[in-house]
Amino acid sequence: MPTFNTAISPSKPATGLTRADAFFSLALLALTFLTFSPALAAEFVHWDDPTFVIRNPRIWGGPFNLENFTWMWTGFLGGHYHPITWLSWRLDYALYGQDDNPAAGFHFTNILLHAGAAVLVYFLVQRLILLAARGLATPGLRFASFLGAALFALHPLRAESVAWITERRDVLSAVFLICAAIAYLRSVRPGEPALAGSRAYLAAIALLVLSCLSKAWGMSFFVLMLVLDVYPLRRFPVAPREWFSPGARAVLVQKIPFLVVGLVTAALAAAAQNQALAAKTLTQWGVLERIVQSIYGLWFYTKATFWPVGLSPFYQLPERLDPWEPRFIVAYIFLAVMIVALIALRNRFPALPAAAAIYAVSLAPVLGILQSGEQLVADRYSYLACLVYSALLAGGTVSVLRWSRAREDKAANRKPFALLSLAVPSIAIVALASLAFAQTSIWKNTETLWSYAAQVTPGSQVLTNLAVELDYLKRPAEADEYARLATQINPTDGRAWFTYGGRMRDKGNLPEAERAFKEAARYMPQSYQAYQNLGVMYAKHGHHEAALEMFRLAVADVETGGRRILSGGPYMTLGLALQNAGKPDQARALFQKALAFPDTKGNAARELERMQSPRGNAGATGIDRPTPGAP
Repeated sequence: MPTFNTAISPSKPATGLTRADAFFSLALLALTFLTFSPALAAEFVHWDDPTFVIRNPRIWGGPFNLENFTWMWTGFLGGHYHPITWLSWRLDYALYGQDDNPAAGFHFTNILLHAGAAVLVYFLVQRLILLAARGLATPGLRFASFLGAALFALHPLRAESVAWITERRDVLSAVFLICAAIAYLRSVRPGEPALAGSRAYLAAIALLVLSCLSKAWGMSFFVLMLVLDVYPLRRFPVAPREWFSPGARAVLVQKIPFLVVGLVTAALAAAAQNQALAAKTLTQWGVLERIVQSIYGLWFYTKATFWPVGLSPFYQLPERLDPWEPRFIVAYIFLAVMIVALIALRNRFPALPAAAAIYAVSLAPVLGILQSGEQLVADRYSYLACLVYSALLAGGTVSVLRWSRAREDKAANRKPFALLSLAVPSIAIVALASLAFAQTSIWKNTETLWSYAAQVTPGSQVLTNLAVELDYLKRPAEADEYARLATQINPTDGRAWFTYGGRMRDKGNLPEAERAFKEAARYMPQSYQAYQNLGVMYAKHGHHEAALEMFRLAVADVETGGRRILSGGPYMTLGLALQNAGKPDQARALFQKALAFPDTKGNAARELERMQSPRGNAGATGIDRPTPGAP
C-alpha cells in the first residue's frame, strides 16, 4: 500500500491478465511448491492431527453420510467451528485415505492452497498499488507485485500453517478471504461512495462467509475494508466529523453485511471456545498480562518478519508474567516509536497508518486479549497480518523505480538505486525461502518437531511433549530424562509432573512416582487424574487402603466442579474397588453417578447390569490419562 503525493483524479485500475501476470503466477506456484516440498515427505504429527483428522471418525473411515455432514455444520471440537475445513479434510481422505502414505496427500493440499494464496496476493498487491497511484505510471508494477507476493509466500513464518495438517484452516480461510478483498476492491471505485458492481460486492460477502466457515479470523473483515476505503480508495473520510455525511453513510451501510458476518462468526467462535473450556478466565490470566502479551505480539511478528531466527512451533505462556522483562520492554519501545512515527508521517505517507491499522486489526483476535491455550505467540498467527509487509515492499519498490526515472535532477545517476530496489529484496527473499525450507523440514514427524522445539524454546510443555513422543517410540531412557527436565524447568507444571510420574512408575521407581503424582495433583486442573493413577499404583502393590483413599480424593475433586474438563472415571474406579471389597451398595451409588458423564455412561450401565445378574461380576475400566497439550 504505497503512497504517492499527487492530485490526479481517481480512475478505475487497469484490469486484464497479461503474459507477465501468467509468468509471475506460475513462478509463484513453482517456488512455493519447491520451498515447502519437505512437507510432502512428512507424517501426521501427534499434536492435534489425531484429534481433528486421523482419529476423528467423522473424517477418517466410515461412510460420509448425512449424520457426519450434519455434525460438521453443527458441532464444535477442540474449541473450533470450521465446517468448510472439515469438508476439505474429508475430501482428502476420500482421495488419499487408502494410499500407503496418506499424509502426503493432505500435505499436498495444504501446499496447493498456500500456493494459490500466493498468486492471489500477487493480484491483490498489484491492485492496491494501482489504486494508490491514482492514474500515475507504475514502472515495474508486476515485478514489484511478484516480490511482495513472494515475501508472503516464501517466508519461514508460513511454514507452520503450511506444514501442519491441522492448520489447513489457515491456508483455506486465507484463500477465501483474499478473494473477498479482491472482490470488494472490484465492487467500488476510488473516491465514489456508490457501489460500482453489485455482483462483485455480493461475491465479496459470499467469499467472506466461506472464509469464516474455514476459520474465524475473518471476523474483522468489515474493519479492514473500511481502512481500505480511507486509503487507498479515498472514499471514506479520516476526520470523525465527516463520518456521517451522506457519502460516508453510504460507505458505512455497505459494511453492514460484513459486520453481521463478523458478529455471527465471533459468536460461533466464542461458543466453540467455551464448549472446549479453552479460553482463560481473568483469574487465570489477568488484564495486565493480556495487555502486555498483546503489545509483545505486535512486536514479535514484526521482528520475526525481518529477523526470522529461532522460530518455534510453541512459545509457552509464562507461568507468571513479569511486565518489566527485557523482551517486553523492547516491545513497549517499539510500539511507542511506531506511534510517534505514524503520527509524524501520516500526511506524507498515508499508506503507513493504513498498513499499521490493518496489521493491528488482523492480529487483534489472536494477540491474547481473549487468550486461548498456553501459547504466548504463534508463527501461524502472522499468516494474514504480515500481508501488509508484502504490500509495502511492492509499493516501495515501485516508488523507488518511479523516482529513479524522474526527469528532474538529470545530473544524478539514480539507476543504481533502482537496481538496488530490485536486487536487495530478491536476494532477501531467496534467503527467506531457504529458511522456510529448513523450517518446514522440522515437521517431518513428531520427534523431529519437538526435538527442534526443545533446542529453541525448551519450556516444560515442549519437553513434556517430547517425553511423551519418545515413550511412544519405545525409548524409555530418553523419555525419562526429558520428563525430569520438564519438572525442573517449571516445578508448577502439573502435566509435566504427571508425565514424569508415569515414567517413574513404569520404570519401577515407586517412591519417585508417588512424589511426582502428588505434585501433579497439586498443580493439575484435573487433579483427579493424578489421584486415580496413584491409587491404581497403590492397589497394584497391595496397598488397598491407601488406594481407596486416593480414589476418594479423585471423586471429591470431580465433585468440586469448576470450569475444567471433568470425567466420570473416578466414580467408576472407586465403585469397582468398593465392589471388590464387598460393598455393593456403595459401588452401585457410584456407578449411578458415573451414568451422568459421557465418557463413562456405557461402562457404568454395564456394571449396573452385571450387578443385577446372579454372578454380579465386575468388569474393568481404564484410567484416563491426559494427552499432550496443544494450543
